[in-house]
Amino acid sequence: VACIPQLWRTTMWWVPWARLVMSAVGIIFALRLVYEELFVIRSLCLWCTGAHVLSFAMFVIIVTGWEDATRNVVPRRAS
Repeated sequence: VACIPQLWRTTMWWVPWARLVMSAVGIIFALRLVYEELFVIRSLCLWCTGAHVLSFAMFVIIVTGWEDATRNVVPRRAS
């Protein structure tokens, strides 16, 4: 949901930040799950590993596309 094309063209200031926060939380959660797989369960799940790789890829795409994502954003008005 965070990376649908309509949200990459939005002018709302909070969308790129929400996308970045959601992907960072996803990376943190994936790291926690990898820890559980390696040190608690002591077995790797191939499906889970695939999901972790995709989460990391999405994070990299969001960070490297930051300039494009914020180019059309209308600045937030000062209160």
